[in-house]
Amino acid sequence: MTEASLALQEAIRAVLIANLPLAAMVAPEAIFDRSQRPEIFPCIIIGDGQTVLEDTAYDRRVIRVFSDLHVWTNEGDLSSVKIIAGAVQEALRGVVLTLQDHSVVDFKIASTRFGADPGGQHAHAVIGAEALLQESAQ
Repeated sequence: MTEASLALQEAIRAVLIANLPLAAMVAPEAIFDRSQRPEIFPCIIIGDGQTVLEDTAYDRRVIRVFSDLHVWTNEGDLSSVKIIAGAVQEALRGVVLTLQDHSVVDFKIASTRFGADPGGQHAHAVIGAEALLQESAQ
């Protein structure tokens, strides 16, 4: 059984790298999972997440997953990072996600935050995605 946040991460990445308008702004190889500061700009880092068991069913196979997508640019202002974040939101709006070992009950972009790097060289956006998943019966 694939862990729910990893399954969601893989599905989100598949949608983003297949989206042509977004690919014109961020190379598909710059959309990845990484636990350190980016070296490629612009980029989208997917990986931070949280899973919470929902109490909606006694079999405990309903899971809420929170996933953060970090958008980075190497520009001092926030305009480019906001444009890329908008393209990410548009790519994920109304999409049907296909996950391994799970079905998607609900998916949404719950929030987006923007900020400048303290050094002033990079801009950063954090897009908060939220999904309600049902584990496949084994």
